[in-house]
Amino acid sequence: MPRWTKLTPTRRRVVLEAIAAGWSIAYAAGAAGLARQTIYAHLKDDPAFQADYAVALEAGTCALEDEARRRAMTSSDSLLMFLLRARRPGVYREFHRHELANAPDAPLTFTIAVTHPLEDVADGLAAAVDGAANGASWGAR
Repeated sequence: MPRWTKLTPTRRRVVLEAIAAGWSIAYAAGAAGLARQTIYAHLKDDPAFQADYAVALEAGTCALEDEARRRAMTSSDSLLMFLLRARRPGVYREFHRHELANAPDAPLTFTIAVTHPLEDVADGLAAAVDGAANGASWGAR
């Protein structure tokens, strides 16, 4: 398949629609008959395309989140979680932060911040719903 380097209005629309649907840059480029590098070049040098891409990326991420919620209610799908972690690492990434601080005359202190993966939250919610269905109150554990 030929690869064009010019991002025409039609190809631009195809790229942005694919990104808004949750697809990758590679998929969007292929759908438009472009090389990925063409899209990256426009993202670097074209402020109007950068703005349109940011809007499309947000729409695509929302579509992935909606699908994750739908699947979470019916089954578990870790592949979709990887996609969400890639797009919104601050929300979906599992991370541990360790901070060490020690003044010359102070004892060693440290802080550990742990976030729980979405699967743990979903398991806890499912347990709470099951408990409520069996007559337990929401606050009971």
